[in-house]
Amino acid sequence: MKCTNSDCNYELDGICVDGLAENSCPNLVDFSQIELVSPDSITESSSSENSVEPVDSVAVQPSTDISKVSFCGQTPLSIDETQAKLKDHAGKVISFIGPIGVGKTTLISSLYDIFSKQSEIPLTFGGSDTLYAFENLCHHARVTSRGSSVSTPRTSSAEGVRFYHLSVRDSQEQRQEFFLADRSGESYSEMINNISLGSDFKELLRSDLLLFMVDSSRLGSKRERHPTRQITTKLIQSLFESQILPKNTNCALVLTKFDLVVGTEKETLCISEAKRIVSGVQKYLDTCIDILPLSARPNVEAHESPDCFRVLWKKLELLQRPKKKTQLDTFKTDRSFHNLELTYDN
Repeated sequence: MKCTNSDCNYELDGICVDGLAENSCPNLVDFSQIELVSPDSITESSSSENSVEPVDSVAVQPSTDISKVSFCGQTPLSIDETQAKLKDHAGKVISFIGPIGVGKTTLISSLYDIFSKQSEIPLTFGGSDTLYAFENLCHHARVTSRGSSVSTPRTSSAEGVRFYHLSVRDSQEQRQEFFLADRSGESYSEMINNISLGSDFKELLRSDLLLFMVDSSRLGSKRERHPTRQITTKLIQSLFESQILPKNTNCALVLTKFDLVVGTEKETLCISEAKRIVSGVQKYLDTCIDILPLSARPNVEAHESPDCFRVLWKKLELLQRPKKKTQLDTFKTDRSFHNLELTYDN
């Protein structure tokens, strides 16, 4: 007999510290009556028909037939998947163009992540066919939002073009579908040296808006402004000089990371260099190029409000695909429809 009370020495002197009899003390335990079961015994099968095999002896073998199931929205859309969806539902394709590290993927993730914040943007989130892919992008930016810099996964050139889908209800309570095209900055840098590569960028031909992106902190730097301006200018020129894109293409120049220069002397220099880029490429276009200063992931409290996206979202909301003008032959006839000189074909 042993006592479970650490202050009692019943095993040595046979005296209960509480003065109780052996039959009435609840702390006394007869360990000789406890049967020790070896681990091997629980796996042995009993010869008796009435014996019940212990539950612990049942070994659950992992199934080898389980196959992974891919759910909708886990990965970005391919160009074929995007074209199929555009046939079913009219949508707007937005291409983000720029060199490595300019913030293309970050801006794409911010256009989705803005719906999780309070803002004055008159848009309502209506769903996404790439919901998990968006969340995967935003996760990296969210976990680093308190640090000195915010990062998103860098797009690989081997992945080609990827599309992120957004469905929104605009200020007129109309549903609009957006397909945001993301391609590695390495691909655009290679195209500057080899213009023929631009013909492989099929998303640009279908895009309703081209957003040429430039780093504001580099454009506002006295040391880096010249090469930054030249790279952006050559990138735009290469697309239009090779006649890959028509002259009536909708374009905008997006100044990313603008929170790093706002309120400093770099802001004036940045805007001045941006205007030089626009004036240098305007001759290739029949449409105006807007300059949009943006801070996709602001680092200062004064610019934490997402209202800086209102201008961009308003442009996306009112965006219309340029109409193609076709000259028709005129006929001398009394019939009215023969007197039409132009027709507009979408």
